[in-house]
Amino acid sequence: MSLQDFYVDNLGRSPEYRRVYRNSEKRLGKYQRRLSRKPKYSRNRQKARLKIAGIHEGTANFRRNFLDTLSYRLVRKYDVIVVEHLSLKGMSQALEKTFRQGVADLEFLEK
Repeated sequence: MSLQDFYVDNLGRSPEYRRVYRNSEKRLGKYQRRLSRKPKYSRNRQKARLKIAGIHEGTANFRRNFLDTLSYRLVRKYDVIVVEHLSLKGMSQALEKTFRQGVADLEFLEK
């Protein structure tokens, strides 16, 4: 496991992986603050909710696409693939905030 890279193979290579959660965090926070100031049951609150849902959906779509294309390439290229299972849920409960954020980008793999 590597928090700097998505994974590292036995030759030290790793695919380029954008930190989706960290990149969208600032934008997501801005829209969540806007949502919190809207009156409940208003049309504008509903629009703000949809905007936040769109950001979450874009993140999920990127992650799904990244995993699908990467796994396809790996399966086509190698005969044997060995995977180590780590408890990302336990690691995400660590005390350091930066460590938790790094694990949040990788947590979607456990699902």
